[in-house]
Amino acid sequence: ELFQSQLNQIFIQKGEGWVEKKLGEVCTKITDGVHKKPNYISDGIPFIKVKNLTKGEGISFDDVSYISKEDHEEYCKRTKPEKGDILITKDGTIGIVRIIDTEIEFSIFVSVALIKPISKKISPFLKYSLESPMLQNQMTPKGAALKHIYLKDIRNFDIAIPKQNEQNKIVNQLDELKSQTQSLESNYQQ
Repeated sequence: ELFQSQLNQIFIQKGEGWVEKKLGEVCTKITDGVHKKPNYISDGIPFIKVKNLTKGEGISFDDVSYISKEDHEEYCKRTKPEKGDILITKDGTIGIVRIIDTEIEFSIFVSVALIKPISKKISPFLKYSLESPMLQNQMTPKGAALKHIYLKDIRNFDIAIPKQNEQNKIVNQLDELKSQTQSLESNYQQ
């Protein structure tokens, strides 16, 4: 909660020189994964679903489904996840954000959106922005049975962006705070 409070404070206060944009304006592409259930195989290219983004930090390749190289190449025509891109869950469990920090090739399901920033330098700042209560509050789910957010809504998220040196300073500050918070939580649990 301490971390979320600090995160919110940074994005509410916004310093001088911050520019208001729509998320789609700072990205080359915002799309989602394949819209049909693929043919799973016992070994091949990992196929990432919401459950692979909900365990701890990063992308979990434990308990992952696999698809063929041919299917992966076909899906990459629409959605090609690459290191430095951002994934966000958009169906069921909404709003979990991860930066791709692996060279492992994988494909994604429709329940996961892929955000390709114009510059990968902005990815760590965008990740924290998307995790902030201000942006999480823009993720208004729709649908009766399965809640989801639409790509057009993700593209229209209001986001404020400072100059690169300020982004780096904020990311370093938040990384340090996150590390301290995790250390405190670990000590508390022990």
